[in-house]
Amino acid sequence: MDPLIFFACLLVFICGCFIQSALGFGMGVLAGPFILLLEPRLMPSAVVFIGMFMSAIVWYQYRHAVSLRFLIFAFLGRLPGTLVAAYVLMVISTDQLEIMLGVTVLAAVILSLAKLRFSANIT
Repeated sequence: MDPLIFFACLLVFICGCFIQSALGFGMGVLAGPFILLLEPRLMPSAVVFIGMFMSAIVWYQYRHAVSLRFLIFAFLGRLPGTLVAAYVLMVISTDQLEIMLGVTVLAAVILSLAKLRFSANIT
């Protein structure tokens, strides 16, 4: 990989992680499109890897407040989506991935502008 591309990707991930730490979301939404433009071979593995690393850091930082009961539900809820995403990534082309990523980012922007409020009702 060209060193300039490497450092550009690094800068994108640093900015994405900063936004993630400030807002609680955004690393994938911000970094994904830019990484896809800069170096498509890094998608989606680099974003997933850095997301897992950030999650591990947050878990360690707040390990005293983690409820294993709720964590199990989170993992069980994530499993079907991960399997579907893995299948989709196996069958689509890079061009189709770019379109899907663009549509997803636009949908996220529209939803954030809608200012929907959901309340947690886990008992």
